[in-house]
Formats: sequence, structure tokens, C-alpha cells
Amino acid sequence: MAITPCESWPARLAFTQPTATALGITPDVVTADGATHAQEVAAAVRKHAGGTVLVVGHSNTIPAIIAALGGPKFPDLCDGVYSSLFVMEIAAPERGATGVKAPVPLVRSQFGAADAPGADQKARAGNRVMML
Repeated sequence: MAITPCESWPARLAFTQPTATALGITPDVVTADGATHAQEVAAAVRKHAGGTVLVVGHSNTIPAIIAALGGPKFPDLCDGVYSSLFVMEIAAPERGATGVKAPVPLVRSQFGAADAPGADQKARAGNRVMML
């Protein structure tokens, strides 16, 4: 198992470290920012083909990373949502008779304590959230 925190922020590392310690592994830290962030995290994940990777990110980075790994595209998560857990199984791209690449399955679940009531609503006007 490889662990790749998306940001080098202390909170992300604090979340990741107990799992890494329990498994006896060292987290890989991807410190990329800006337009290439999602692609760089996806490249780090793909280095561990056939393994299990935990990606720890933020509400505005996880959707882009999921898309960069071949998953569906959706808006940023709400800032108050902390219990979302996304599971993807990334396999070699398959093409059917139509030549179209098969979609990567994505499951959205929850872990830990429940989010506060209304946490899935954007505080800023004009933003919409698609909850998967």
C-alpha cells in the first residue's frame, strides 16, 4: 500500500500518518499546486499499479484527481464535508467493440463521524453540488 497525500499541509499528513505507521510505510507527498496538481497526483498513484493507494486531499482537489484517474467529473466538494470516501478500481483501459474506453467505477461512501447537518450545501451563492 502506498499513501500519497495531495498536499503537504500538516493536517493532511496528520491524517495520513497513523495509517502509514500501522502499515510500516512512508507516505509519498505530492507537493504540486496549480493546473498540473491533479495530473501529478494521478501519475504518483499510477506508479503503484496493482496496489492500494490512499489519496488524502481537499474539497477542491479530490474531484480533479478522480477525473485525472479516469473517473467521472463533478464539482468541488463542499468545504464542510469531511466524511466522504471515494473508492476507485483502476485497471488497464479496455475498449469495447465501439472503441470507447470503459469508465472507471467510482463508489462514494462515508467514514468516521457524520458531517454536520447542512454540510453538503455550499456557503457561497451560485455554486451547485452534485452529490454522488
